[in-house]
Amino acid sequence: MARVQQVPQTKKDAPKVQNQNAKSKENLAKTNPKREPSKNEILFFRIGISLIALTLVTTAIIFTIRYFMDRNEEAGVYDDYTHVTVRELGYFMRYYPETNSYGDFSEFDGYSEYADLKALIDGQDKLYFYFYRSSNINEDITAALQNVQDLSDKPVLFINMDNPQNDELFTNAWLAHLNLDQSRQSMFLIYDIYADEPFDLWVLTSHIIIEINKL
Repeated sequence: MARVQQVPQTKKDAPKVQNQNAKSKENLAKTNPKREPSKNEILFFRIGISLIALTLVTTAIIFTIRYFMDRNEEAGVYDDYTHVTVRELGYFMRYYPETNSYGDFSEFDGYSEYADLKALIDGQDKLYFYFYRSSNINEDITAALQNVQDLSDKPVLFINMDNPQNDELFTNAWLAHLNLDQSRQSMFLIYDIYADEPFDLWVLTSHIIIEINKL
């Protein structure tokens, strides 16, 4: 029986395999180079970024406009008129037994923040005070006030009973003689400065409107 002579493999074949693998990778790199984006792709990318930026800017503008619109809607119907607080009201209404008189208007002298108020009340025989709640506006009284010609120039002062600055409106000792009614949503006080009985308080809407129409 003839023997088949086997030729042993030598280690010289290994470098050939490694060389072939290196050449294959080199050829693969040459055939698949890193692709740069085309001009159209760059253009579409830029357009996409621009659209996103434009959307964000538009959204910001819309929210800004809505914010200021909401603020305007929340503005009080009487905000343009002269208001006083409990403190100023006390200067008008406080009773001085030593002189048997009410009010001390000199409290407003020398203060720039009271300049408009002084201009409104100086030389007047009667002052009018409208008490209202900003949370519950009386539309009928509002309409009557809006019908008064040049209302801003008349000695009509407004007191918002919902203003935290007026929390002591119904407990302030200087105002006790006015008999203000805390349960009312609207009140109209007429202060006849030189009369023996200087204060008339109206609480019914119909009566308030009648007095407003006399202004």
